[in-house]
Amino acid sequence: MVAESALEQIPHEHIEEIEILLRTDSAGMAHELVDWCRGGRIGFSVGYDLTEPVRAAILALREDSWLPALDRDSARRPNGQVAEITQLVDLRSWPGRSRLICRRERAHPGAQLSFTDHDGHRFQVLLTDQDDPDIAALELRQRQRA
Repeated sequence: MVAESALEQIPHEHIEEIEILLRTDSAGMAHELVDWCRGGRIGFSVGYDLTEPVRAAILALREDSWLPALDRDSARRPNGQVAEITQLVDLRSWPGRSRLICRRERAHPGAQLSFTDHDGHRFQVLLTDQDDPDIAALELRQRQRA
């Protein structure tokens, strides 16, 4: 596993004292990876598929559930909002403390929308075990993974 190889680069004398957060897009998201993180005391922030239950949760949100997203300088992003959908999706099969955070933004004029887009918005969802109450900061951290 690539994550194991990355951890091998950390000097052994420091591995117990540092906090590690594994971030990946949805291509790397799998139960096996998230379970591996939890077993190794590694935090996770991974892309999550827009399944039908996730779409239903997003569409069930009230407009006042959405908060401004942040840009890379931590200023309010002019086109983007975030909301937590943890309580609206069954996450019992995922590790305890798992949370789902959704970001929406309006597609630029002329953009081709896909079947997962709604009302001119594009959506991205992340699964994380981070307990930071600032969901905009959590979503920004995930976007900065590359």
